[in-house]
Amino acid sequence: GSAVFSSTVALGASTLVIAADEVDFVANVSGIGGTLEIKPGTIGALLRVGGAGTAANRLDLTSVELALLQPGLSRLILGRSDSTAIATVNAVSWANLATIRGGSALLTVAGAVTSSADLELSSGTGGIALNAAVNVGANDLTLESGGGVTQTAAITAAGLELLGAGNFVLSLATNDVSVLA
Repeated sequence: GSAVFSSTVALGASTLVIAADEVDFVANVSGIGGTLEIKPGTIGALLRVGGAGTAANRLDLTSVELALLQPGLSRLILGRSDSTAIATVNAVSWANLATIRGGSALLTVAGAVTSSADLELSSGTGGIALNAAVNVGANDLTLESGGGVTQTAAITAAGLELLGAGNFVLSLATNDVSVLA
């Protein structure tokens, strides 16, 4: 199903969980201290964060929609840990503490990701492919995976936390990480 928000969404300090195979925002989404979780309505639906356009059987959160998410949320959670479908993150930038979840299929960073807050990329057995730069600046990046984690682009973070049983191959000389946890 679809979830369409045709006006401003103000969470305050509440939690809003949206489970739908298409989510559309047309006005600002805000919440000082609130949590916003957006996940595909079914475990088999693909997730695409950033970019433009929509497709059937894929939760598309376009760059335009993501720009409507205002700073101040305590946490932004995208995706689902029990997913059996691929999750793709295109070029995005945000200011809220964020978690992007995948499941038993690959979670791929396909476009540059910039965040002015902590970021967690989490995948079950599917693994994580960092095929574009991830830059959280003076903040922390957490990579959690039960599958392999690879990179072809640089990581920039004050702290890098590696969690899970996956094999982490993060050996680019251009990585800029102050603390490995």
